Amino acid sequence: MRGWLVRELGEPGDVLEFGELPDPEPGPGQVLVRVHAVACNFPDILVCQGRYQERPELPFTPGMEISGVVVAAGEGARAAVGDRVLGTPPMGRGGYAELAVLDAASTFPWPDGMSAGQAAGLFV
Repeated sequence: MRGWLVRELGEPGDVLEFGELPDPEPGPGQVLVRVHAVACNFPDILVCQGRYQERPELPFTPGMEISGVVVAAGEGARAAVGDRVLGTPPMGRGGYAELAVLDAASTFPWPDGMSAGQAAGLFV
């Protein structure tokens, strides 16, 4: 898959690199989501700078709030393939990529009539 990666801390425009990343796989209770939209917000800037309260291990992919469609589900996941969801990926394995793994229990239905961008922005 393609996505954005941070290998060193600094200003996002200086440290974000776009390229190929390994495809993630969902574990038990998790879902793999094809990202349709990701919210861009101030905490993403702070994470890239190393100034956020949580500091993911380098290298990492930012992106804290996403909307998308479930493309695979791990054992025991309460969401199914084809479900439209929104949620928050684990810190450092974020939504600035084509695919993201989320804990199924922390996903919510993507409301009908709402665009992908609007759904991703519900958490902001």
